[in-house]
Amino acid sequence: AQGYKMMNFRKKLNGFTLVELMITIVIIALLAVIAYPTYPAQVRKTARKEAIGVVLDVAGRLERIRSQLMAYPTVAADLTNLGQTTKRYGVTVASTGATFTITAAPSGDQTGDLCGTFTYTNVGLWTFGNSQTEANCL
Repeated sequence: AQGYKMMNFRKKLNGFTLVELMITIVIIALLAVIAYPTYPAQVRKTARKEAIGVVLDVAGRLERIRSQLMAYPTVAADLTNLGQTTKRYGVTVASTGATFTITAAPSGDQTGDLCGTFTYTNVGLWTFGNSQTEANCL
């Protein structure tokens, strides 16, 4: 009799019932329905943060050159193909020697980003598209 009870106990521990499986599928589906709509926005935000990092890196390099030469290098460069940009932004630099402006323009899916095209100047001024503020975009 003891062996029979042990077999029934083991039999109950094997696998899931159909109801348990359906409940699990419903929970996963609900999580997907809730999470997916925010995913593209988070991807755009991450790409924007990466582009901001590139812009600040380029600005730092320009400042180092200025500290040595007492002027910014006179450039009008597109950094898209120089490894100084992200896949979702095109970064350009314009400098007159006394000032510089770095512009990051979104491309592809990134064009739907909240902050659009943004610029950074030698005085540390950020300007964002779509009338956004630094608080929303940085």
